[in-house]
Amino acid sequence: MSEFSAPLSVPDELPVLPLREMVVFPYMALPLFVARERSIAAVEDALAGDRLLLLTTQREADVEDPEPEDLYPVGTVAMVMRILRMGDGRVKVLVQGLGKARIDAFVEHERAQWVRVTGLPADEDTDWCVEVEALVRTVRSRVEELLPLKNLPPEVLSVTANVHEPGRLADLVAAHLRLRTAEAQELLEITDPLARLRKVDALLKRELEVTTVQAESQSQAQDEMSRGQRDAYLREQL
Repeated sequence: MSEFSAPLSVPDELPVLPLREMVVFPYMALPLFVARERSIAAVEDALAGDRLLLLTTQREADVEDPEPEDLYPVGTVAMVMRILRMGDGRVKVLVQGLGKARIDAFVEHERAQWVRVTGLPADEDTDWCVEVEALVRTVRSRVEELLPLKNLPPEVLSVTANVHEPGRLADLVAAHLRLRTAEAQELLEITDPLARLRKVDALLKRELEVTTVQAESQSQAQDEMSRGQRDAYLREQL
């Protein structure tokens, strides 16, 4: 068994569930709609065992039957919490991210795709210093600024306010940002918790700048449209 940190341990081999255009982080709980035959088999294999599987992202979303080279090597070990078989043949799966693992090799199984994995260590405790506190406060402040601009769920603010570990805060914030797949995967693969939070801070700063410029452009366009309509109305009155 490859240890993350007590009490979580992960088997040497896991069924793998490839994801399209999304990266699941530890601590995330979310529903997935599974349609591909091998993916459904991976869920069933997980249910038949310890309910664990590896969620890893495809490099290209349009690949229908991904091979080893089509998948990113680092993914999230997740527990299958609940499943619902739907009338159209798909399976709705509620998963909970637990930790990270690296794929070492692919293993042939009868129906599902399996992988041999090494569990990546959980984030080490970070010494609380002025730099860490300043970074945590900055990230929380940026999230608060972004909340009304990006229609983020209000509970994000309360969740981040109660998380003090830099790595966990980084993962929770990243999970709610609409990041490009490659950016999210890059974050997932950063093992140093402070480096990960710095990266999230930089992404938040960029998102705030882009959103602010976008809002200003929309406001300017709206003002010009209103002015044009007002001028047209005045001409009609003349």
